[in-house]
Amino acid sequence: MKDEEELKDLSEGQKPEPSGGQSVPGTPARRGFSRPVALALICAVLLVALAAGVGGYFYGRTTGEDLVAAKAAGLTAGKKQGAKRGAAKGLAIGLREGRRKGFSRAYGPAFRQEYAAAFGDAGLSVPDSKDIKVPRQ
Repeated sequence: MKDEEELKDLSEGQKPEPSGGQSVPGTPARRGFSRPVALALICAVLLVALAAGVGGYFYGRTTGEDLVAAKAAGLTAGKKQGAKRGAAKGLAIGLREGRRKGFSRAYGPAFRQEYAAAFGDAGLSVPDSKDIKVPRQ
């Protein structure tokens, strides 16, 4: 009987009264969470985010000492490896460059000195140092 009355009310354009949690035909169904459930979910998400932030802070703070030790170990290893590479490559380059520069600086004065000594040993007059032309090497 009650159903017949509801149908009669619907056909006449009257809104039916909700009945104990059941959806009533003709009314939009309510979707989503109730206000207390939504508030609880928001609080839970915020609490998880806060916990993750605090945990990340403490994790980052405690690994700083490890970072200093790792940096020092890396610096020491880098110096050793750089010294080995420098000894292998840099020494050869340095010796070549040193010989070249030393030869170019010493050749001219040594040539002039020996040229003058050769004239003196032969009993000839020794020319001025500025008059002696040094050949190109």
